Amino acid sequence: MTETTVAPHLVGDVWPIAHPGEDPVLYGHVRLTPGGAFQARSLQTFRLV
Repeated sequence: MTETTVAPHLVGDVWPIAHPGEDPVLYGHVRLTPGGAFQARSLQTFRLV
C-alpha cells in the first residue's frame, strides 16, 4: 500500500445493500417543506408533512 492509497477498511461500499422500495405506497411517503433549492452545506430546517 502506498501513501496515497486509502486503507480498504476505510472505504465504503460502491453498491449499498439497501435499495429503495419499488412501491412508495407500501412503505409510505412524505413531503418536505419548504421545497426549493438550497445552498449546499447550509443549515436548513424542514418539516415532514
